[in-house]
Amino acid sequence: MSESRVFGLDLMRASAILLVVAAHSSFMFLPLTHHLEAWWMLGHLGVELFFVLSGFLIGGILAKQARSAQFGVGRFWLRRWLRTLPNYYLFLIINVVIARWTNGVWPHAVPYAVFLQNFAWPQPIFFIESWSLSVEEIFYLIAPLLVLAFAGRTIRHVSAIALVSLAIVVATAARIVYVLALDPSWDLAVRMVTIVRMDAIAYGVLAMLLYQRPDGFARRHAAAIAGVG
Repeated sequence: MSESRVFGLDLMRASAILLVVAAHSSFMFLPLTHHLEAWWMLGHLGVELFFVLSGFLIGGILAKQARSAQFGVGRFWLRRWLRTLPNYYLFLIINVVIARWTNGVWPHAVPYAVFLQNFAWPQPIFFIESWSLSVEEIFYLIAPLLVLAFAGRTIRHVSAIALVSLAIVVATAARIVYVLALDPSWDLAVRMVTIVRMDAIAYGVLAMLLYQRPDGFARRHAAAIAGVG
């Protein structure tokens, strides 16, 4: 580990990339990858790892800013958006052009411009790969506002841990109610729906808070935490 790199996080990031690449390239290795659904599950796991990593890294940034006297929501948003939006809009335009060229009609791409294509409804097939970024961008929008609202009341890590744990429980309960009430398809209408996936990133935030506890809790219980994870 160095001051700027953490081996464990790099290992998780590399694992997530390999899992997603293995899933998306599985059709190239037929008949070896005959059971494609099993290979796609590797990709699903890779995306979940990316969500947790995002929560861990972004949660750390928010926690650091919340402890300072100069917490700026606008600055946080600007830095996040400059890192993601230029490339996202480039590929959105490319996908729009390709769809127009191949189908002869313009796709309904306006919701994609503000990451609402899968906010509380199934992800459309057009530019389906964008669903996970939508989840992350909505999280980036909401999380600093929550930090700003509760920063004065959650100075101690234990309070922040309790709040994030409560948020995970509430999000999980909401997803269970959603599934039982509507019986939606798992992939497009549950896994890819932003409003019921916020807890995926919150797990990373919770891991970060446990890691930063000043009493060394994470190191003393590393094996048990890994097992729970």
